Amino acid sequence: MTSTVYSTGTVSVTNGNAVVTGSGTAWAVALVAGGMFTRLGIAVPILSVDSDTQLTLVYAWPGTTASGAAYAIALENAAAADVVSLNTTLSRVLVTLSLAGITPDASGSLTDRAAITLGVGDKGFLFLHAEIGVAFAFYRWSGTAWDGPFPVANSAATGGVSSLVAGTGVTVDNTNPAIPVVSGTPAASIHAATGKTTPVDADELGIADSAASFALKKLTWANLKATLWTAWGSLTNGGTGKTTPVDADLFAMADSAASNATKSLSWANLKATLKSNLALREVLTTNRTYYVGYNMGSATVSIASPGVVTKTSHGLVAGSRVAFSILPNTKTATVSVASPAVVTMTNTFAAGQPIVFATTGRLPKGLVAGTTYYVIATGLSGSSFQVSATVGGAAINTSNPTFTVTIASPGVVTETAHGRSTGDAIQLATTGALPTGLAAATTYFLNVIDANTYNLRLTPEGANINTSGTQSGTHSIVQFGTHYLSETGTLPTGITAGQDYFVIATGLTANAFQFSATSGGAAINTSGSTAGTIVLKTGSDSNDGTSASVSNAMLTIQAAVSKALALDASIYGVFIQVADGRYLGANSIASPVVGGATLTFQGNATFPDNVEIFPTAGANAFDIRNNAPAYVKDMKISNCNICFYVTLGGLLSYNNVNFGQVSNAHVYCDLGGAAQPIGNYSISGGATANAHWLLGAMGGQVNVTRTITILGQPTFGAAFASASMNGAMQVNANTFVGYAKGLRYSTSAGGAIQSFGSGATYLPGSSAGTGTGYV
Repeated sequence: MTSTVYSTGTVSVTNGNAVVTGSGTAWAVALVAGGMFTRLGIAVPILSVDSDTQLTLVYAWPGTTASGAAYAIALENAAAADVVSLNTTLSRVLVTLSLAGITPDASGSLTDRAAITLGVGDKGFLFLHAEIGVAFAFYRWSGTAWDGPFPVANSAATGGVSSLVAGTGVTVDNTNPAIPVVSGTPAASIHAATGKTTPVDADELGIADSAASFALKKLTWANLKATLWTAWGSLTNGGTGKTTPVDADLFAMADSAASNATKSLSWANLKATLKSNLALREVLTTNRTYYVGYNMGSATVSIASPGVVTKTSHGLVAGSRVAFSILPNTKTATVSVASPAVVTMTNTFAAGQPIVFATTGRLPKGLVAGTTYYVIATGLSGSSFQVSATVGGAAINTSNPTFTVTIASPGVVTETAHGRSTGDAIQLATTGALPTGLAAATTYFLNVIDANTYNLRLTPEGANINTSGTQSGTHSIVQFGTHYLSETGTLPTGITAGQDYFVIATGLTANAFQFSATSGGAAINTSGSTAGTIVLKTGSDSNDGTSASVSNAMLTIQAAVSKALALDASIYGVFIQVADGRYLGANSIASPVVGGATLTFQGNATFPDNVEIFPTAGANAFDIRNNAPAYVKDMKISNCNICFYVTLGGLLSYNNVNFGQVSNAHVYCDLGGAAQPIGNYSISGGATANAHWLLGAMGGQVNVTRTITILGQPTFGAAFASASMNGAMQVNANTFVGYAKGLRYSTSAGGAIQSFGSGATYLPGSSAGTGTGYV
């Protein structure tokens, strides 16, 4: 006998709250909706079942608050009781038929009856119309046609089925009480069925056939796809019922892979399968932006086993992905020559903030580009500060080192323990007069003789300068160029900047969490020390990426590219907005967006270095090919093999990009690939093997009329610009601010670099260019 009480698991109830939470319960599966919830003698009807572990009462719980408590649900009026009642009713109908002494020769729907072939000799053949939702009735074959319908009755020929009364699953027609109507609950059955993610052609769905008095029929997935394909427009615009299905809505289907068992197919899975089978694309009606990464702001990380991240109201859950970075927030700054030196720059620093300098020229003596310094409390304001070599250390003094120079051919400069290298750039000043051949505020390049002496040149590869005439006063080497200051810092040992970690359940609170390297893995222990401001970035590639938030931002740039390439952009633009932080993945744009839209990647226009594309060594940051157009701006790219590899007809535009140190080249085009800067940009690192601009077979670049800021004299292994194998490059009318080392240009095998007569020393470098293709 089926139990009329459900009491599996325990519950939590709150006085004055209608929501009941279960533990170890299965309320949706047990069909308890409509039942009576009871605890400690208090009974309240159930309004709805929200899930297997949550239900809502008709009114707020009047009893005491309890957790992990025993309970009971009376099922007499529940959906489960409906199913039991329906089965009982059907059984009683069959018994009644048996008692009446009538045994049909066949049964089923009217469609089944029509499929039976009978003749004169089959007179008296009895057919029982037995179909859910339709009154039972007999039909008798007269020899030439069907007579009926005749109501199903007890042994009394003129009576109704007295053993059936109206109730759950059974209704009685008041105009003819002799005909009971048995009804099922298909909606509940569909909802309770096992879901199937991807239907196959042989799967079957139940439908009511309007052309056969709404008889139950089956429709294969193959036929549904074919019909949808030929009538998609009318299906979209026609029909009644629910106007807008949601992902949780369910369709009934017969699963051919499970002996045609009844299964449910969600609207979400149906959409995904239709999209795959019919190759449907979303057609844009406005510009589309996908957001990659959500910057959560600053956080603290403990040095502990395990390390704990503290971030107020972080909104993360177990399994969320997080990455750690220290944002540079690079700005220009000035540095005084004084004891102590004062740095002037708008800031919000606290004492102990680590910083690092870069420059297009030369810092004053006492400061070295690329070295970490620390803001000190003395003199700290929102517009200026002093720095030290250690946290809380003494303020650094700066000076203009003095030198002497001989009147000779060539002149020899003596600067005790100068610490400089051949090719370094300097500028001079004097309190009197420099000898003929030298001038103040002119950039010279060193040819180092020894630790204390060197010659000066007007170009790195030029001749040593001869001096003559007379000189007077004190000569000095002064700072020049534009100085840049970036925030820096140190992550704890155990954390790699930009790596995506997993939030774990252990220790997870609203304001803190632990993290692991793998999903569900062990918590990471941290050691060492931290310095600077640590910021968090999160995202998930299962998100739709249509807004910048914890719950919507995507994790990787490549996932956003995949979404963009699945669109039909029509006449609209497609943008990928990349949040502040470091990204370790390589990115491939292997085909154009349908509709021809240029795929735009944009970072931080104010602080482009805050968005750093930092692929693992050997990978390319952006691979653009097969006639795909792309535009990249407002970010830094470093550590990779090639920043931009443009090939097979790919087309690249870029702007406000900072090219860092790479192993091969910054911009490499071949096989019909072409690139062009459409705005100013900067270079802070070199290319070990090759060039800043590199062309292979039939590659093209137009690099004109741009201001290119070069920090720290980076070195290029082959040349600043290199063209071969009929690659062609235009480079005229650029302004280069800063200096580089290596060959200025290199051409071979038909490669051409067109400068329109800009001169042999026009391009940055420290050595003369090679090849005949430079003009």
